[in-house]
Amino acid sequence: MVTHKTKLLQLTKEQDFKGIKLRLESLAYQIKGDIFEWYLAELYRGNGWLTNIQGGRQDLGADILLYHPKTPSKVSMVIQAKNHLKPLTFDQTKVELIKFEQKAAQQYNCQQFQIVAVNGFVAEANKLNEFNMILSDWGYVADLIKHYDPDMKAEPEIELYSHNKITYENVKRLWREGSYVAVVQATGTGKSMLIAKVMSDFLGQKTLILAPSHHILDQQKEKVPWATQSTTFMTYAKVSNLTQKQIENLAVKLIVLDEFHRCGAEIWGGGVQRILTAHADSYVIGTTATPIRYLDDSRDMSDELFEGVVAANISLAEAIIKRILPAPTYVAALYTLTEEIDELREKLFKSNLSKEKKEKIAGDINQAIVSWEKTYGVSKILAKHLRKNSNKVIVFCKDQNHLDKMEVEVQKWFQKAAIYRWRKVYRVISADPESKRNLEDFKKSRSKNTIHLLFAIDMLNEGLHLPDVGAVILLRPTESPIIFYQQIGRCIQVGADHAPIIFDLVNNFRSIRAGDFLQDLDDAKKMERAKRANLGLEEYAPAIHVIDETKDTIEVFDEIEDRLASWESMYERLLEFKKNNG
Repeated sequence: MVTHKTKLLQLTKEQDFKGIKLRLESLAYQIKGDIFEWYLAELYRGNGWLTNIQGGRQDLGADILLYHPKTPSKVSMVIQAKNHLKPLTFDQTKVELIKFEQKAAQQYNCQQFQIVAVNGFVAEANKLNEFNMILSDWGYVADLIKHYDPDMKAEPEIELYSHNKITYENVKRLWREGSYVAVVQATGTGKSMLIAKVMSDFLGQKTLILAPSHHILDQQKEKVPWATQSTTFMTYAKVSNLTQKQIENLAVKLIVLDEFHRCGAEIWGGGVQRILTAHADSYVIGTTATPIRYLDDSRDMSDELFEGVVAANISLAEAIIKRILPAPTYVAALYTLTEEIDELREKLFKSNLSKEKKEKIAGDINQAIVSWEKTYGVSKILAKHLRKNSNKVIVFCKDQNHLDKMEVEVQKWFQKAAIYRWRKVYRVISADPESKRNLEDFKKSRSKNTIHLLFAIDMLNEGLHLPDVGAVILLRPTESPIIFYQQIGRCIQVGADHAPIIFDLVNNFRSIRAGDFLQDLDDAKKMERAKRANLGLEEYAPAIHVIDETKDTIEVFDEIEDRLASWESMYERLLEFKKNNG
């Protein structure tokens, strides 16, 4: 066996692809699997990955575990190596997928799977690609051999997960038919990695990346340090101020419109159109979590900018159901009863009830407040649901006045909750010149017995991903589904090793937003179940925990409202009941 390994390394150094494949195929049956596992792991190591060979009969469907050097404690991908003389059949491939989902995924806390087969797969097996599984043939192995350099590779080349690999292939296919393509994928699914992969195809050619903020641009720069010399990074605001001569001098071959739904704004959109008109021969790719501008006559920017040419359309609900993103725990609660109490007391004051009945109801209202504070007050909710290791939290506020007020209030909540000994506060708002430094300090914070609270208004709604965020607290009422999903997406990221928590504290008694979120998840689950059943696969959707901490309080207040209702209004409700129920 040692001789085989030595010879394979020698052939690798010589880049003898044909000789390597021939030697792997001609190995004795007893050792060919083990040798290929070792060789594949060595190729990964020489491409910058940290590896752990599992192998054997008890490998739980995992031959090799891959770890990125930047996250060495988290399994990035599970690899199954197959040294068969013939392509793997559909059924053989499906068996490996089932084994992975039922065993390896749970054992190694990883939902990303790849089968590397020396002689590839039958065409039908590609139907299984969309279930977080990459099917790689000899061409992939040859690419690892080509880039094998164990002494120089500090970290891996761009390695896309299955869903982004499919999107990337669709982008290349659609670009063969035209030069414009949109990608609609949920926040947290790795669109910046997809952009980096596309940019690698234009290496050395001039590229322009446009985004709404410098924070998003800085994040993308970190992904492509090798391309910064040939790439211009610019905000949409700056583009709108360029002269025609400056636009023409850009002379770019690739244009990236990140968060392209923002191009619907009148001034920003005008600047983008001038760029596109001046570079009619350039390739254009746009990315966003949703192309719809709900508060702008529901304009679909994928139609306006890309004529409906879309390489992917993965919603947040679909990404969660497919296990691309971790399933969050959604906690619907209230941080104040002020409006509801004022409304009840106003009705009580105007009612025709006797003085005795009014005093009794007033006492019941006060008792309801006391009961809520004891059981459903925010401090109690935080202590009940927040884990000790979820100590990085983003708090979304309405405006700066609201932020100033809630910055003090939220700290009081955590002080009462007594989960952490210390509290550290950061704020990120566009008017504050310290925002960039605050954001970096938040990202780098490591102290575990401290709750790190990042207060934001609008600068974190889109595009920016922060590591280790365990929860978000929503304090900002919003009518826009875009902003709502962007905010909850701040703590939901592909490859995360924790179940994030969403504290939605801006619900009121008449509108529980969790219902919309649940409906989206249920619709996505039905679609995924049908796809899997069609291929003979069992359901694999995660359990979704939506906890409504307002239910009991609503029932108490509704009961009090019934007692306040006039005879006429109750009679109207009786008529409505009779109409509906006969």
